Amino acid sequence: MPVTVTEVGTYDLDPAATTFVVTVSGIATGDLIVLMVGAAGSDVIASATDDAGSTWAVDQTQSTSNNSTSIAYAIAAGAVTSITVTASVGVWSGVVASVARIAAANVAASPSDVSTAATATGTAVDSGNTAALAQASEMCFGVLGCQGTPSVTLEGTWTGLTGGVTDSFARTIKPGYKEVAATTAVAYQATLGASRCGLRASPRTSWRGPPL
Repeated sequence: MPVTVTEVGTYDLDPAATTFVVTVSGIATGDLIVLMVGAAGSDVIASATDDAGSTWAVDQTQSTSNNSTSIAYAIAAGAVTSITVTASVGVWSGVVASVARIAAANVAASPSDVSTAATATGTAVDSGNTAALAQASEMCFGVLGCQGTPSVTLEGTWTGLTGGVTDSFARTIKPGYKEVAATTAVAYQATLGASRCGLRASPRTSWRGPPL
């Protein structure tokens, strides 16, 4: 049966601080939490914590001097209502973040698999392919970021989550996900409505518990 991905929190502000906090809801013990962040600067996720004491891992980061994207994840240690995210170098600027949840019944004990990332310019966003997946039933997550405010069209069967333009900065962020049923390598791809200096960190795949 298809697995449901639920967006349980978003953030869109210019915190001008070393940390920012995302308020979330609907997260229970054992759920997989995936945090996808874009920012107007070189800072990426250094670490994350939550109010249930879950153990977080930074999965994938990509940055230039102008903008950055990051993905981190945790298996919820309890009912999570807030996530605190710490910058890698200085202070966060112009942040857009999305938090997704997969129910515990569909999450393996060791949920992370393979990842890749790339930077480029133009209108074609392409993370490049991951290595082959470890199993044929996985949920994949990705996020892209670029300068400016072009339209973003995700390619193929990727489903977009809430993205947006960073507060007070002309940076566009778009997270997304898709479920796969083969071990074939995966790439996060999109087309921008105008040529931009873009960067992309993705995809990251998460092992599912029961096979399809």
